[in-house]
Amino acid sequence: MDLLSNVLATVRLKASGWHICDFRAPWGFVTKPGFAEPFFLSIVGSACWLTFDGMAPIRMQEGDLILALHGQSYSIASDPEVEPIAWETAFPPLPWSNSVKLTAPRRLAYGDGDGPATRAISAVFGFGDTKRNPLLAALPPYIYLSNSDSHLLATMQSAREFLESEEVAPGPGYVATAERLAELVFISIIRAHLRLQPEQTSGWLRSLSDPRIARAVTAIHERPQHHWTVAGLAEIATMSRAVFAKKFHILVGKSPGDYLTDWRLHLASSQLATTGKPVSTIAEEAGYRSDTAFAQAFKRQFQLTPREYRRAQNG
Repeated sequence: MDLLSNVLATVRLKASGWHICDFRAPWGFVTKPGFAEPFFLSIVGSACWLTFDGMAPIRMQEGDLILALHGQSYSIASDPEVEPIAWETAFPPLPWSNSVKLTAPRRLAYGDGDGPATRAISAVFGFGDTKRNPLLAALPPYIYLSNSDSHLLATMQSAREFLESEEVAPGPGYVATAERLAELVFISIIRAHLRLQPEQTSGWLRSLSDPRIARAVTAIHERPQHHWTVAGLAEIATMSRAVFAKKFHILVGKSPGDYLTDWRLHLASSQLATTGKPVSTIAEEAGYRSDTAFAQAFKRQFQLTPREYRRAQNG
C-alpha cells in the first residue's frame, strides 16, 4: 500500500449528512461563532459568495467546490452585499451526533425573491482525531477546486445523481451508501488537491516528494509496533543517520521519534474509538511494551487515559 493510501485508510468519518440546497436571491446566511464542523460544498447552478472569518470572499460558480477541514465560521450569500441572517434562524438545528443520522438527503430551501436560483450539494463531516492524523493536520484550512479543476473528480456527477434521486424516493441502505459516498468524495478531493498544488503541501505530505524519506515513513506506518531507531530508519532510507534525521525533520516537520509516537497514538486512538479490543492489546499493537508506558504516553497527548478516551468517543 502506498503512503497516501495508508494514511487515508485511517481517516475515520464519524458521521455524515448530505444536503440539497435551493436558494432564491437575495439570500445570505452566517454560522455562529466557533462553528467547528468540517464541510463540503459543491455548486450545481448559479454563483454565490462564501466568506470565511478574516478572509476575502470567494466567488463560487457552477461546478466549483470547496472542502473546509478545520472548522471555521463562515457566511454564504447570493451577493457579498447581502446582510446575512443566522443559519439557525433560517433552518432548524441539524440532528448531529453519532447516534442520529439523516435517512435521506436533507432539502434546504429559502428565498421568495425574483433573483437567480442557486442549487448546491453539501455535506457535513464528523472526523475522529484530526490533530494526530498527519494527513488532516497537514492540509490547509480549505481546499477549493474551480470548475476547470473539478473534472478530476469523476465521483461528483454520480454523487449528484444519487442524492437527487434519493431526495425524491429514498431507498433502503441510504445511510450506509451516503457515508461511503462522503468518504469517496473526500478522498477524491484530497487526491485532486495534491495533483494540482503539490508545492503547497506541508508536514508529512512533503515526504512524498523524497523517495528515501517516504520509504522510512512507510516503514513506520507498516510496522508501528517495531522498535524503530533513527539508525534503523536511516538504513531503510539509505542515508547516513545525521543526514536522514535532518532531512526527515525538514520535510515532515518533526523528528523521526516524535513522528513514530504520534502515529502510534493516532492508531491507538482509532482502535479505542472503533473496536472493543482490550487496552493491553491495543498498546501492544501500537508498539508499547507495557500498559503503563502506553497509558502515560496517551494521556500526555490526549489529556485522557485510554479508557476515558474510549468512553468519551462512544458515549
